[in-house]
Order: sequence, then C-alpha cells, then structure tokens
Amino acid sequence: MLSPKTLYGAYLVFKSSANGIFGFEYQPCAASVVIAGGDTVERNVFLDAERGRRLRYQIVPRSRATGIFTRLQNLIEAPVEPTESVDDLQKYPKERADGWLEMELGEFFNEGGGDDKQVDIGVCEVKGGGWKGGLVVQGIEIRPKTKSC
Repeated sequence: MLSPKTLYGAYLVFKSSANGIFGFEYQPCAASVVIAGGDTVERNVFLDAERGRRLRYQIVPRSRATGIFTRLQNLIEAPVEPTESVDDLQKYPKERADGWLEMELGEFFNEGGGDDKQVDIGVCEVKGGGWKGGLVVQGIEIRPKTKSC
C-alpha cells in the first residue's frame, strides 16, 4: 500500500563482504524503475563505494616539466578543484546509520487513481564481462522521497 500523490524512491541496500566487493570497479550498473503501462526511469550507478570516494577526493600530483609544459604550468596559479554535481553524487552509494550502503536506483510517482500497477525495479551489470562478487544484498527499499533544499 503506497500513499497517493507521493514521490517514492527505490534504493538498493547492500554491503561488502569481508573480502570486499569486486567486479564493479570499471563499469556502471544499469538501474531501472519501470511502472507497468507508464514511465521508465533508467540511470547508470556505481556499486563500488570506494571508487566513488577516490573520484570525489582525487589528488593530482604536480611534476616538474620542461619546455612548453613549464610555461603552461606557470600560467596555472592554483590547482583546479574537481566539481561534482548532485547527479554525480547520486551515482555512488551512501553509508547509512545502520552500517549498510544504499544506492538510489530511481524514483516514481504514485498517482493513486485506485488502479493497482506493477513496479519493476532492477539493477544489473553485464557489459564488463568479468567475475563479480562480495556484494551482500539486504534488499530493495521503497520509501517516500523528502524534498531537499
């Protein structure tokens, strides 16, 4: 039973096994939320939380160079900080208070017209071609989305 006129988010709740998650480092997973007879929301997500942290706080070493590179380096006064949009942040899992990770797979709006509709939620990665493992899935959580300022 879902509340009418409510925006819901679908979240994959998971954690890493003792040996860690592997096989999800270089390919995004395809996440989808499909409402029968309605909208389809698809997006790319990364299940490797460590990779997301490394990308967000990337340190680029400086090196001495000669020739044109030295002149270009002199033109740069300060290193450029990587910027990340809200969309970029939503592509990586967040740690919850209970120690599990959650990844938003998509969202859907419940019109509440009295008709029951089926919602299909999925996440898969089949393009990488390598072995995958270490992913402990608690389940998919569906909850109302709160508006953020």
